[in-house]
Amino acid sequence: MANAFKNTLTSQIGTSDVTVYTPAGGVSYTTVIGYTVANVSVTNITVDLFIRDTDSTEVYLLKGTTIEPGQAIVPVGGEQKLVVLPNQELCVRSNTASSADCTVSVLEISN
Repeated sequence: MANAFKNTLTSQIGTSDVTVYTPAGGVSYTTVIGYTVANVSVTNITVDLFIRDTDSTEVYLLKGTTIEPGQAIVPVGGEQKLVVLPNQELCVRSNTASSADCTVSVLEISN
């Protein structure tokens, strides 16, 4: 099995659903080892973080979470980990245009 550490950087997340991580082709599964969303605006924002699979089922990790200006939340990191399968993606949505930046750090495991 091949293992690869990777990260994705997504800036200017706004009011539309934004996919911040999708496993690459050939990846058997992914362990998310870090997931940070930062408020880059000058006012409070409210964000939703969720996993969506290929049949459009959405499961929230956080829903309606407030982030103050210049602050960040870290829903996955430290002792908290998350597994993402090949048919799933991590998504973020804010209540304010161009207000959030996101970093997702993963360990992808391939056969």
